[in-house]
Amino acid sequence: MIQKHLNTLVLFIFLIPGWLHAQYGLQTAHIAESPLSIRFQPANIVSMSPVAFSYFASGGIYGGNNAFTLQGLLSNHGYISQEAAQEMVASIGNKFRGNFGIDMDYAIINTKIGNRNWTFGIDQRLSFGGGASSQATIGLALLGNKPYRGQTVGDENVNFHQIMLRSISAGTGFGNGKLRVGFRGKLIQGSRFMLLKSGSYSLFTATDGTLLDIQAEYILEKSRQLSGLGIFDTQGFGLGVDIGMIYEAGDNMLITAAVTNLGFIAWPQTLTYANEVDIQFEGISISSLFADSLEAELQESVDSLMGLLLPDSTVGKNTMSLPFTARAGLRIVLSPHAILSPEIVYCPSPNGANTLLPILNVSYRHVISDALSVGCNLYGGGTDMYGFGLLATAKFPLVKRWAIHLQIASDNLIAIIVPSLGRGFGLFGGVGFSWYETKSQ
Repeated sequence: MIQKHLNTLVLFIFLIPGWLHAQYGLQTAHIAESPLSIRFQPANIVSMSPVAFSYFASGGIYGGNNAFTLQGLLSNHGYISQEAAQEMVASIGNKFRGNFGIDMDYAIINTKIGNRNWTFGIDQRLSFGGGASSQATIGLALLGNKPYRGQTVGDENVNFHQIMLRSISAGTGFGNGKLRVGFRGKLIQGSRFMLLKSGSYSLFTATDGTLLDIQAEYILEKSRQLSGLGIFDTQGFGLGVDIGMIYEAGDNMLITAAVTNLGFIAWPQTLTYANEVDIQFEGISISSLFADSLEAELQESVDSLMGLLLPDSTVGKNTMSLPFTARAGLRIVLSPHAILSPEIVYCPSPNGANTLLPILNVSYRHVISDALSVGCNLYGGGTDMYGFGLLATAKFPLVKRWAIHLQIASDNLIAIIVPSLGRGFGLFGGVGFSWYETKSQ
C-alpha cells in the first residue's frame, strides 16, 4: 500500500490551468450589501449607501476535476491508498481537467469620498492547474511507471500551470436612473509563474525494469525572481480592470453583467526550456512518484534522468493575458425576503480556468431579518460538471453606527457531504465591519 499526504497529492490531482473566479463567488456576486460582492460585481459599489466606511477580509480554497469523485482524497484521514489511486485512474477518460487554488483578500475597503462611493482592495491568489488527454499520464503520476512495465504509453497534450498573483485595486461607480456601472483598476504583481505548453511523450519501460525508452517534446516556461524576499518577491508586473453593469428591467427584476480580471501581466525574466527528447536510460521502476521519500540510489537515478530531460534554459520576456471571467444573469425579487438569481459564468482564457463548458448557476437567497440571511445554489457545467452549495451572512450591530459582518459560503459542498458523488469543492469565509452614516442599520 502506498500512503500519500493530501497536500502533496493535490499538486497533481488538480494539474489543469485553473483560476478561482469561474467556480467561486457564484452566490456572493448577488449580495449587493456585502463588501465582498464588489469583487465579482463592481456595479454593487453604487448601492453601498448608507455605509460610510467598511472593511472586509476573507479567504477561500477550491478545487475540482472532470473525471473522478474525491472519495479517495477525502477519506482515510487525508491519505490515499493504492487501491483508491487505481480506482481514480480507472475512472479517467480522455481530456482530463482539474484545478486547485487558494484565495486571500487581505483588505476590501469601501468608503465615501465626497458624494461618490469608492472601493480599494489588496488580494493574493495562488492557482495550480494541468491537464492530459491520456489516462496513462495520470496513472504515471499516481502510481509510477511500475504498473506499465512491458508497455509503451504516451500522451499528445500534457499541460501544467502554476501562478501566484497579488493585486492592489481602486474603483468607483455611478448610477443614471435605472443603470448602474462600476469598475476597478488593478495593479498586478506576479510572484510565481510556470507553464508547460502542450507537452507530448512516449515512454517504454522494459518488462524487467532495466531500460527506459523516452521520446518527448515540450516547451516549459518559468519566471525568475526580480526582487524581494519570500512571499513578497516580485517576478512580474501587469494591469487589470473589472467592469460591471446592473440594469433595472422592472420593479422586481435586475439584469446583471460583469467581466473581471481583464488585462495582462509581463514576466521580464522568463526561463524557457525547449527540448525534443529521444533517449534510452538505465531502468527505473517507481511504485509512486508521490511517496514520502525515495531510496538514495533511486533518487540519484531520477536526478540524472531529469538532467537529461531538462536542458539549459534561455532567458526572455513573456507577456500573457490575465485569466478573465465573464458573467451575465438576472436578479429576481420574488418577495421582500426572497431573491432568485440565475446566471451564466464562463472563463474561456487558456491561462485561466478554461472550464470547457460555461457554468449555469441558480442562486436563491432568503433574508430572515436585517441581521441574518441564508442561501443556496445549484450549478451545472464548468470543470467538475455539477455542484450544490450553501451560504449564510450575519450582521451584528454595535454601539452607535458600527456593525460587524460575517459571511461563510460554499459554492460546492457535494464532495464534502458525499465524497462518492462530488468532483469538486469550495469553501470561503470572511469577516469585516461597517460604519454607517446614520444609526447602525
